[in-house]
Amino acid sequence: PMIDFSDVFITPALAKAMLETDAKAREADPTRTQRHLKERAVQALIAEINEGTFQTTHQSIAVTPSGWIVDGQHRMHAIARSSVEGARIVVALYRDERDAHARKCVLDTGAKRDRGDSLAMSGKLPPEHAKTIVACARMIHGLRSGTRAPLSTHGMDSLLEQYLDAIEA
Repeated sequence: PMIDFSDVFITPALAKAMLETDAKAREADPTRTQRHLKERAVQALIAEINEGTFQTTHQSIAVTPSGWIVDGQHRMHAIARSSVEGARIVVALYRDERDAHARKCVLDTGAKRDRGDSLAMSGKLPPEHAKTIVACARMIHGLRSGTRAPLSTHGMDSLLEQYLDAIEA
């Protein structure tokens, strides 16, 4: 196979070291790029990791032999900045740098799932109203917290549990 997959427990120290190696790999070859880091996405992941609600899925951290993080930078930054022992995550190690570089152009090109899509797919919300209900829950969160801080998956679940009847009415 061209990619080896492993289930790995990544500590904040290991995540930091991997991010440093990634920065050096990208500095050595400017064609190895990353998307702009979205701080709100990182903060939402940090909250999930610290709350213990982060779940291991098929979404992996894809890395090349030189240490270039091809996919998963937001998860790596979140683990590095978390206040827990670490997080279990799937790591995909490309065996060949050129192959990883060639495949980079097809990553993250599909339709993005938002929180409403995920909650509808899990059966927690009716698909026809999921996006509106999520928007209402975010508004309630903003009013209660006085901030525009991101709402973690666990936080959204808690809010929906508490207010779903009122939101649906």
